[in-house]
Amino acid sequence: MREAFLSILFFFISSIILGQSKFDKKNASIAHRLPDSALQKPGEKGVLTADLRYLFMATDNRQGLTDYAANALGAGLKYTTGNFHGFSIGAGIYACINIRSSVLTEPDPLTGQINRYEITLFDVIHPEKKLVGGIGELFLKYRWRDSYVSIGRQLINTPFINMQDGRMRPNEAGGVYAEMRAAKKIKISLGYLWEMLPRSTNDWGSISKTIGAYPQGVTVNGTKSGYAGSLKSKGILMAGVNGSFGTKGELNLQLSEVFVENIFNT
Repeated sequence: MREAFLSILFFFISSIILGQSKFDKKNASIAHRLPDSALQKPGEKGVLTADLRYLFMATDNRQGLTDYAANALGAGLKYTTGNFHGFSIGAGIYACINIRSSVLTEPDPLTGQINRYEITLFDVIHPEKKLVGGIGELFLKYRWRDSYVSIGRQLINTPFINMQDGRMRPNEAGGVYAEMRAAKKIKISLGYLWEMLPRSTNDWGSISKTIGAYPQGVTVNGTKSGYAGSLKSKGILMAGVNGSFGTKGELNLQLSEVFVENIFNT
């Protein structure tokens, strides 16, 4: 039932992109991948943006090891309402199809390891799925002057937590995030995140649950790490200051702080 729904969703989005529907043509190819703050200004009407992308990836290993190839086709659709007394609502949906690929779930006979790179085009947690997608962004935003605060599931772009949009679906964050203009050339950002949807996955989860979705590396003594599923955290606190100085803004200073409760601080 879910795959049937996603198939309909994918072709519905594709028909809008390829048709003559009204949407943001200037940013059509990248729009739903951008933070909403980059697309809409106060007072504008609602904005419909869309994205259609195809990615091919292949790994040619040395003789005796398994070679891989994957073809992925994805589509996304996002709508942000116009501002009503400073308030707006945004929602985005997404779907990706594994068109034709190598078997990515079978371990290599020699190394015993499964595919590492091509699998990231789809869902690294459930790589057997041929069709993934669903609701991504869903947020409420309030704007005033050159500042805004947003709550819900959204795309954010900070030095430590950002979209990393090099595959079919970017990192998405759930929480409260604000950017405020403290002076003409100084911007302050604050945020609290309680959930994430990591790139190349398809399910939202708490901060502690999503850490470890990718290969976990090794410990200091060389043994395999096993922290996935063993961490506890109430979320992420973020703060940042970005300022431009000089007559032409030739000097840029950026300070960032990220505190992942009970795990690390940087």
